[in-house]
Amino acid sequence: MTLTQTRTRGAPSAPLPVRAMLRLEQASALDAWLGSAGKLADLVAGSPTRQRVLTGRWLGHSLHPALTDVPVGLWLSTNVLDLAGGARSRPAARLLLGLGLLSVGPVVATGWAEWRQAARPQQRVGLVHAALNTVAVVLNILSWAERRRGRFGRGTALCLAATSVSGSAAFLGGHMVAARDVSSHHPDFDRGVNAMATAAEGNPLPNGIQHDGDRAPSGDDVAAMVRQQHARIVALVDAVQDSVGPEREQRFAALLSVLARHEAAEELAIHPVAAAGQGDGTPVISQIITAEEGMTQQIGRLELFDVDTFEFTVQFQLFEEALSSHAAAEEGHELPLLESLMSADQAATALSLLRAAEHDSEPASTGTSFATQVQQARERYRALAHHQ
Repeated sequence: MTLTQTRTRGAPSAPLPVRAMLRLEQASALDAWLGSAGKLADLVAGSPTRQRVLTGRWLGHSLHPALTDVPVGLWLSTNVLDLAGGARSRPAARLLLGLGLLSVGPVVATGWAEWRQAARPQQRVGLVHAALNTVAVVLNILSWAERRRGRFGRGTALCLAATSVSGSAAFLGGHMVAARDVSSHHPDFDRGVNAMATAAEGNPLPNGIQHDGDRAPSGDDVAAMVRQQHARIVALVDAVQDSVGPEREQRFAALLSVLARHEAAEELAIHPVAAAGQGDGTPVISQIITAEEGMTQQIGRLELFDVDTFEFTVQFQLFEEALSSHAAAEEGHELPLLESLMSADQAATALSLLRAAEHDSEPASTGTSFATQVQQARERYRALAHHQ
């Protein structure tokens, strides 16, 4: 059974809504609508300025979840007046209903800006979320029109139906924000959490590995430095996600530079040791190396697109998922081998190359592809390794 199949089916004991969400995330039939939705999202938030404003970059947190409370709250208040207020509350109920409709515009705009940055599985959920909310808005427009004609019974029924539909949409929205973190926030929040977690574990912060000078370096030191560099790469990925325009282009270039150097160091000093020590079991290290080659191809595709296009956003999300899985495989399978098998000499060489990757000031020429950057770093570090 593949990982996708496992996620789609869900655990037998999982609640029905959980299993439904997992199936919806894997509903590839919805992909036929992603292109049109992407064009709409680009129309709403395609410029760097609009993207920055609509995702709440200036605030540090996403605007969309907060703005949804306005129409939802107004419409729920309309329901209360309809059911408990009597005839005297009808003008107030129609006013609240109308104010809710007027507040929809900013909610829709910020929602599409967030959707534009989401991964494909969450974009599928987002499409259904948007469709349900559209139905709810149409029902409330009809409700307002019926009230204006004096048909308060029909208006009440339509508004209650709209609330039921928007409640289902809100469940999907809550899933995306709470379970899948589809919500813009400043990367410093993540870096702060990572730093505190690292300190709490008793590990040094990412300013270089320090070990007792009276003992030889070990695989433990190497594994700790690799984990720290992974944390830095994650922070750079978040920074790319959090930016637009020239700033995103600069951060993407910085990410590729750091990733190329890290990959070259791992290829020369980490993978060979782990591969030699994995024994007769599943060739996990070979799979890790193959995954690196696949990510290089993904980055090659990313380099074809302008950083503010919908195509780049989709491809970058797929790359982020691959990178996360790759780092988890390294930390779960490869690094434990280093900790148990790496000799002092091998550890000293690996630490030298990883430090070189961290402090390498060799600039990449303008327009240099990621694959070329990896090759250039590999050549520099190979020469360094020979002098160890």
